[in-house]
Amino acid sequence: MPDFCNRFFHSRSASILLALASVLMTLIAVELLLHYLDPTKYRYCFTVTTPYETAIYRVLPREDPLRFDLLPGAKLFWCSINDHGFRGHPVRENLRKIAFIGDSVVFGVGLNDEETLPYRLQEYFASSEEIFQVLNFGVPGYNTEQASLFLERQLEKLTPDMIILGYTLNDDLDSCLVEIDGEARRYYAVNYKPSPVVTRLSPVLDIWLARNSRLYLKR
Repeated sequence: MPDFCNRFFHSRSASILLALASVLMTLIAVELLLHYLDPTKYRYCFTVTTPYETAIYRVLPREDPLRFDLLPGAKLFWCSINDHGFRGHPVRENLRKIAFIGDSVVFGVGLNDEETLPYRLQEYFASSEEIFQVLNFGVPGYNTEQASLFLERQLEKLTPDMIILGYTLNDDLDSCLVEIDGEARRYYAVNYKPSPVVTRLSPVLDIWLARNSRLYLKR
């Protein structure tokens, strides 16, 4: 009887392992096929999904390399977007200005307007001989290339005396660039939405899969 049970157990375990291996090989084959059919590398990009994002973000036309920006005049109970399209109080023309560019860290997700890093920096300068207004050009989801492009567009309307770049480790410069036919072009996974299951296990894994797996993006 024990020998029969052992044989049955090992046989069933082998069947399960074989089935799992078959599923894994099928997924790899589909992934390789999708890579072959579309050699363009997918890149992760922030997408408007939550209620607060819908309230403050403006999705730009597909051909616009910035993809999205902040909605001028938008307001939530913890943050406000001014008429120039960036977070904070209206621009004071009589003050010298510092532009603070970056992503969600600079923007201050979850913080009130007076708790953000740019505003704290402005409070620091309040005790100096010359008062500056620090402009919060941070936009959650931007990488450094997008932050620079956002700055260029703001420079058409404003002329800051100083520029500060807020950089975090996921703001790599090539995160939205891909080589196609020998040229660097922007490519965004505009239909991408984070997986609740994978994100709960590891947000880093979710982003890695979004950047590297065609099958994950097409789920």
